[in-house]
Amino acid sequence: MKNLILFWLILFNPIIGMVRASVDVRSAFLTSSDGLGNNFVRHIFQDSKGFLWMSTLNGLTRYDGYSFATFRPKKGDQISLAGRHVREVSEDKNHFLWIKVAPEYFSCYDLSRECFVDYTGCGAHEDKYAFRTETTHGNTWLWYHRTGARKVSFKNGRFESVVFNKENGKMPSNWVKQLKEDADGRIWICTDKGLVCIVGEESRVIATGIDFTDVMFYRNDVFLLSCDLHIYKVKPDGKELRLVGQLRTGNHGKTVTASFMQHDDWVLLTSSGGYVFGLHDERQKESGKLDIPNGRSICDKQGNLWIYNDRGLIRYFNVTTGKIKDFHVAIGDLVTSEWLRAMQDSRGWLWMATFGDGLYVYDPVKDTTTHFKYTVGSFNQICSNSLASVMEDRSGDIWITSESAGIVHLTVQNERTMRLYPEDKGVINNTNAIRLIYCTRDGDVWIGNRNGDLFQYDGRLEKKCKPSIFLQVFAACTKMIKGKYGWVPVGMAFALMAIGIITSR
Repeated sequence: MKNLILFWLILFNPIIGMVRASVDVRSAFLTSSDGLGNNFVRHIFQDSKGFLWMSTLNGLTRYDGYSFATFRPKKGDQISLAGRHVREVSEDKNHFLWIKVAPEYFSCYDLSRECFVDYTGCGAHEDKYAFRTETTHGNTWLWYHRTGARKVSFKNGRFESVVFNKENGKMPSNWVKQLKEDADGRIWICTDKGLVCIVGEESRVIATGIDFTDVMFYRNDVFLLSCDLHIYKVKPDGKELRLVGQLRTGNHGKTVTASFMQHDDWVLLTSSGGYVFGLHDERQKESGKLDIPNGRSICDKQGNLWIYNDRGLIRYFNVTTGKIKDFHVAIGDLVTSEWLRAMQDSRGWLWMATFGDGLYVYDPVKDTTTHFKYTVGSFNQICSNSLASVMEDRSGDIWITSESAGIVHLTVQNERTMRLYPEDKGVINNTNAIRLIYCTRDGDVWIGNRNGDLFQYDGRLEKKCKPSIFLQVFAACTKMIKGKYGWVPVGMAFALMAIGIITSR
């Protein structure tokens, strides 16, 4: 047989959707009816063992590819999930999961023992923290604008932690605005009352009375941003703090929405636009393509930069090639300022999950963009237009979460795969419900649908004709014989339904 013909049988959920597009995918939908904890899924993460963890509005759900298990808070002395509203999951170098829970809590899950643990080592795991940073040595730092910071270490099979706050004299204020590690392992903490540098477990207050909001490292210097957009420089030993510049923003732009490094420049996105401060020559530069009002930034695993704003603009910067690509989406009336989740997959494709305008996929080699949008009453590849996150698993499959419609699992089809629809692919009736596929010795392919229509294709899968042959609605033809009308189907079998046909040459 010249062609290997495959078809998909739809017997139960997950539902399989098929459509012709520049990016060809097969979709499987997972919802609470399948065992998902809740259909509002904020985030999805794959751990080192291969399990998928879904952050839902009603608990943390684990998926092993076959079944779901959902974790929720438990009463009593047993350590459990800190809350039902899960925001995000990550894994540290010691293979503990860190679960961010609303409003300001973290839970820690031991993958080896499959249980929640006290990450503080002293019973203080219910203290409030909103942000987490992992250092190069595997330590975890938790911080918040009310409780200061906590250093968490895992040594000799147990957790221990150290608190840095105003009450124990290690910080000038508990209002932590930023915490970062430099190349030498020093921890720099910005507060509303000054700057703190921590080496080991010893803290040193560098400057007091200045409201610092961010810190950047360049060569052997440390640069600091204050709330009034003044830029300071200090040596790593904390000496020689001096003012080196102030961003010229006119009467606007006092609110910083994002901050990041690009080559030798510190880029600051504000409510009025983007501003660039050159750290090499310590002066402000033209912002160019970075001048995006109300911009927010995403840095993906490849180090590529995504900037987006509340006007539907997405600007992608490829750090390897230097290429810049703009996308414009219809986001409508936003309910959240963080409406984009984006990444570059192992194929080099760009995936953009939007909150309001569905999914965009860009193929930089072909320079084509495919837009997947949910439409009621049609075949759909995504479960909703209000998407919350996007992730690629180790096999190259794509997982997308939504606000109220669960998860869609996308399998990218091989480039040598094509799809055939006997009738219009957008029709939702029996015309594309395939009951028969048969290849004759001369290479022709015969397809029968549930309406009783029979279609004939040549070896190139070009349609030749549609003979007027009626097939019984509840019969599946299992044999072809040559008769009055040429090759015709006969026989009976179980009634199975297939939507579309996949043929691999």
